[in-house]
Amino acid sequence: FLSEPVTGTITLRTRTDGLELLSLGPDGKVVSRTTPSSEQDSLAIRLPAGRGTHWYVLKARPPARTSPEPPAGR
Repeated sequence: FLSEPVTGTITLRTRTDGLELLSLGPDGKVVSRTTPSSEQDSLAIRLPAGRGTHWYVLKARPPARTSPEPPAGR
């Protein structure tokens, strides 16, 4: 079959930060990462993101790594 990559803008009404859009290749592997732009109480995701794909995952970025605190009493 013949299909075209998705294009356009998706706007989500949310105050959630720390989201990223993953563009997936045909093998399911991440080909690019995009951070949605914030606009008041919403996020805007502009497509295409990546190399012309049909598959995307919107996810929260993992928290920043910090050094573990030493055990108490040492």
